[in-house]
Amino acid sequence: MAGPLGAGVCGVGPESKAAGCLEEALQLAGTIGHQGLVGSALGNLANLYLDAGNLDRAVPRLEEVLQIARESAYRHAEATALINLALAHGMAGDIRACIEADEQALDIARRIGDRDKRAHAWVDWLEHIG
Repeated sequence: MAGPLGAGVCGVGPESKAAGCLEEALQLAGTIGHQGLVGSALGNLANLYLDAGNLDRAVPRLEEVLQIARESAYRHAEATALINLALAHGMAGDIRACIEADEQALDIARRIGDRDKRAHAWVDWLEHIG
């Protein structure tokens, strides 16, 4: 799940070199005030934590990504953040929150015509209701 920055070492856990690189990227993006890069770095960091099963660190970052995406009206990023939040909620056993996030992602994906995101949201939704 983790993005390309640090992807070569993502498998070694959230305290890895990848996490350090992503934290540095996040700090630099914030310093230059580029919200798109902040969202991207946060999303990649959140996915790294999600892959490691560290939901306490993943969920707040995913919520930040969702907020940035909504503020910038970047619907693709919003749908992606919702799909990842749904996954985190599902991992935590909060099926209601998982389904709600997936339904929101599915609605956005339908409206923007993104079949890939629709498929991800739909499959995730089916896994948690079935």
